[in-house]
Amino acid sequence: MSRYGHKGSQRKKRGRGGPKETPRSAPSGDHPVLQPGAVDPGEARRQGGETSGAPGRPEHGAPAEDGSVDARPRTPLSPGAAHGEERPLQAPATLTRPYRLSIASTPHEALEFAAWIRAQAGLGRLGLALRSPYLGLADENEGWEAVAEGGSLAAQVVRSNLVEVLRSNEAPELVLHDSSQIVQIAALLEVPLAELLRLVVGDVSLLKGSIGRSGSVLPSWASAADEAYDAIVSDQHWSRTAPAFYHQVAIPQMRQKFLAEGLAVPVGTPWHIIYEDLFLRVVAHYTREPNLVEAFAYNQDPAATVAGLLDLDDTEQAYSAVIWAATNFDSVLLERHPEIAQILTREPLSELQRLCQSKFAVFVLHAGYAEEDYRRERGARALYGRHIPWNLSLAEMLFRRYTMSVQEILDVATVSFSYADEPFTVGPVEGSPFDRMLRVRGVVDGSREEWQGEIERRAGLANPLSIPLAPKVIWGE
Repeated sequence: MSRYGHKGSQRKKRGRGGPKETPRSAPSGDHPVLQPGAVDPGEARRQGGETSGAPGRPEHGAPAEDGSVDARPRTPLSPGAAHGEERPLQAPATLTRPYRLSIASTPHEALEFAAWIRAQAGLGRLGLALRSPYLGLADENEGWEAVAEGGSLAAQVVRSNLVEVLRSNEAPELVLHDSSQIVQIAALLEVPLAELLRLVVGDVSLLKGSIGRSGSVLPSWASAADEAYDAIVSDQHWSRTAPAFYHQVAIPQMRQKFLAEGLAVPVGTPWHIIYEDLFLRVVAHYTREPNLVEAFAYNQDPAATVAGLLDLDDTEQAYSAVIWAATNFDSVLLERHPEIAQILTREPLSELQRLCQSKFAVFVLHAGYAEEDYRRERGARALYGRHIPWNLSLAEMLFRRYTMSVQEILDVATVSFSYADEPFTVGPVEGSPFDRMLRVRGVVDGSREEWQGEIERRAGLANPLSIPLAPKVIWGE
């Protein structure tokens, strides 16, 4: 019993109290970061205090002996409670942080933050997030929310010490909560973007996309420190089992994207790569539909082949018909993509569906097998292992698998040109994954005779399909 008569520990023993304390270094379950729920009586002891109550949204309180700030509101007491006559009024259930939170908003607190960040040099990784005006940094045990904007003395102390650590030879690696914040963070710290990006080894938004975990357990009022803690713990739990695509393609491509935005127009010999019918090549790879496989094997136009089989006059309608059949004849799905839904203008669709089912019976069989696998595995994967989440419709799952696989092939090709010591500069992909023609533009510091073969090799780098990619390299604008 606490000095205020709080029987939280007794209730916990009887199983009616708050959630079990989550270990700091290895939170368990699908949501390893923050668990909303009742007050954890052990939180006060971990924070070094006796106060009964719940940790809420951080307030600027007085620093404790170790420099941290106890931001928890004290539970209001009814009359006579100080003498043990009555129990304290119950605080509402709120967020329980499984890490120690400190705030640096005054010069004294900023000096405590400076000591902490200097101690992180050479120790490993830190989570990093920004919620203006606060910068959040965290390891698996402790998080800091430091004011970094403006000209106050505290902000200057925070920025100068953080920049000094990040520019040292023992700078910690950084895991971002959201890579879209990196430009603003670099400007805030007055550090060159390239210098900051070299420390980035993870991005939780990309990581969750790779493993199929959309959303977050963080509440809408989460602080910058909460997001930084989410980043570091999510990286510890999931990055080791993430597909190689995340480490070898997604992260390098993220760096390349931000670096390219700040570069001047490259000088050199222009070239571009054209991929034709990449979406249908992916469909043929997964379904092994014989008409498409044969068309690609003999370098024929697959849309013209389909138009002949379905007695259609227009190849664009034939292309839409193939996508419609490959996504289990889901007209609602195609209506969300009017650029590929020309076939929906043809009436009646029931007769066209019957004809497609007779000419492309393999699509129907593949959809059935794919649905069984999807239900059994409670998920699916794209070409390079990125996870497709559970509880989608069959048509949406198939469509995502095809489009994600197309995007992965393009990402692998573009990242292969992004090594810093090579003479290539490559731009973004022009077109959507289901366009019949996709283009990647680039510039090389050299001649066509010198680099033609190398560009062709990288354009079809380690083709993962059972269907030829057949990229075309064209020189000039």
